[in-house]
Amino acid sequence: MPRSFVEKKRIYKGQRGTYRDQETTKSLTNGDEGVTVSVRCGAAGYANEWSRDGVNYYYPPTDGQKTRAANDILATKHARNLDLPIFVVIEERTSGFREVKLGWVMDFDDEAGVFLISFAEKRPSYSEKRDDDPFQLVDENGSKTSKTRRRPNQQRFRFQVVKNYGRKCAVCDVTHKIILDASHLRGKGNNGSDDWRNGIVLCKNHHSAFDEGLFRICPKSRRITGITRKARKDIKITEAKLNTATGKIPHVEALRWRWKHPKSTSQ
Repeated sequence: MPRSFVEKKRIYKGQRGTYRDQETTKSLTNGDEGVTVSVRCGAAGYANEWSRDGVNYYYPPTDGQKTRAANDILATKHARNLDLPIFVVIEERTSGFREVKLGWVMDFDDEAGVFLISFAEKRPSYSEKRDDDPFQLVDENGSKTSKTRRRPNQQRFRFQVVKNYGRKCAVCDVTHKIILDASHLRGKGNNGSDDWRNGIVLCKNHHSAFDEGLFRICPKSRRITGITRKARKDIKITEAKLNTATGKIPHVEALRWRWKHPKSTSQ
């Protein structure tokens, strides 16, 4: 859609990442912040991860405007609580057109500062496994996924992995959101499930090293093994054993599978 059309239809307005029509929607809430109408992806300063299924939309930066940013966050939470869809405007920096998708705010994580937004005409079903729920390592409804095929639930898996383990690489002290990955233990190429307990947070460096089999995680002790002292220093592993920000650990079945298949891709 041309930018002029998007603004004329009041789908989006202004330069911020979040647009809320306060005058029209504030009557739906107890405050004056209103409800979010749309969010913008791909804008400069807004580091969001999106795919065909949805987006991990990070909370807006304050930029010295803490009250406004707090109201943007609250207004987006209102959209979820009121079960209202929002528009997701995908920025195309090389043209005057915008791709607009209908999205639903499924969940949020205040600690990581991120919303999970799914793209769909109707609100999708959503659930998150609890620590003590029955674990399913294999996605029985799936099929082997090549690197070129679409990966459904990609953003949902990432969101739930980071929400449960925290924003920290499990084998080093990197915490920056842009260079942290949600890594499958039994990957999609091996029919691994999208249960967050089949995943772990790794920085991009150690995600690649893990997939290459440069180190392993003992399922019993959770110690980082299979790596010499020199190699450990070379690839900057700083933890002696798997260490997450929340203290949660992957399911032992997932750790056992990966121990037996150390050079399997986690994708």
